[in-house]
Amino acid sequence: MSLEKKTVILTIEIADREIVPKTLLALELVKQGFRVYMGSFRAIHEIHKKIDSCVFFHKSSYRSRIKKYKKNMGAIVAVLDEELGPAIVPSRMKGLCEDRCKAINNEDYDYIFTLGEGYRKRISELPNVKGIKVLPYGWPRIDLWRREFKGIYEYSVSDIKERFGNYLLFISSFGLTSKSAFEYQLSVCPESEVATVERSYEAYKSYVSLLKRLAKNYSGKVIIRPHTSESVEDWEKIFHDCENVEVLREGDVTPWLLGAFGVLTYRSTVAIQAALNDIPVVQYKINDVDEPSGAVYKVSNCAETFEEVLSYLGLKQKGGGRNTYAPNVDELLKDEIASLSGSFSASKIAEELSLISLIPQQEIKISLLRQRASKLWARFKYFEYKLKKKLFPIHMSIRVSRFEKLPNGVKENEISQNIKAIAPVIGLDGASIKCVQVMNDLVSVEVV
Repeated sequence: MSLEKKTVILTIEIADREIVPKTLLALELVKQGFRVYMGSFRAIHEIHKKIDSCVFFHKSSYRSRIKKYKKNMGAIVAVLDEELGPAIVPSRMKGLCEDRCKAINNEDYDYIFTLGEGYRKRISELPNVKGIKVLPYGWPRIDLWRREFKGIYEYSVSDIKERFGNYLLFISSFGLTSKSAFEYQLSVCPESEVATVERSYEAYKSYVSLLKRLAKNYSGKVIIRPHTSESVEDWEKIFHDCENVEVLREGDVTPWLLGAFGVLTYRSTVAIQAALNDIPVVQYKINDVDEPSGAVYKVSNCAETFEEVLSYLGLKQKGGGRNTYAPNVDELLKDEIASLSGSFSASKIAEELSLISLIPQQEIKISLLRQRASKLWARFKYFEYKLKKKLFPIHMSIRVSRFEKLPNGVKENEISQNIKAIAPVIGLDGASIKCVQVMNDLVSVEVV
């Protein structure tokens, strides 16, 4: 019989963005005595009747099933919405907070964790949020950008640099890669977001031209990393005739960033991550509409011309060489982002959740028959996805599938590797952590 422990559920939607920071959060939670389950939405739904009391920690408001989970799992619901991030310019924050939080109410939700004080203040002012605890503790994802964690990526950085040498990295965040995708977004977005979609499309076209010119003028590799909402195939078609351009979306962005000669991006939080690691980051054609006072622009080199891009990246220097731009990020962004120094965000969140009164639960066990049924269903859905991609390529490039968001699923071996790297940084003995594949796309983590 396993020990009964308080339970936390961490949902995973986008592997590249979420698995490593959620592993850090899971480790801080197990330090507080929790048993943590990390899994896909489908996997979590399959086990929801096996739990009577838990914290359900999700990435946004969960409209379709939250009432069921509140009732069936006795869930205390906590939200940390990474769409409400530092890339949002000040004029859009209020409207976006209203839109992202409109389904939240104090009957179904208990905690909202925000990036910093600015978002805490805006969200707390919403009438539907009254009675919910809103806490500006920062993001576990940004914890991993701090220098304390730099060493966990050393092997990956070395491997990437061996494969590609000195490379320029472009991080895309347009959310579209074609005129069809642009027209689709216009057809589904609210009126308040039309101007933003139009600016994204114009920026996308400008950056494509810039990248093609850069590829011709740089002897090394140019690596394009598409956003998870963008089509890798579309990017490959655009640059099929550029021999030194690679389109890749492999794993976490951090080792790719740390190994880069320089970084080019548009309106992305990656700018802050680069600045924290003294990597030159350039944003191209940022005008007054994009609000240069926004957090991601404060720490970037903003270029208006191709010559300025070359200069900021250090490519005009004789023989090249990484340029330096080291703003005081902690001071510049202290109002926008919590936990750039001091206690980690993951630690503060875990300590807060440890104060909740929960009924300890037995470890979840899944029968072999049910495990096999779950795998077969997942395999069927994957073949269905591949068939749709072949039959309806344009439609599938516009709406990204969960198989692209979680290409390898949620697997014990990947999370175990992350645990081995992260645990020593936060004072845990990795050998004391039990990590188990409970079922397809569901992993449990606890201290033994």
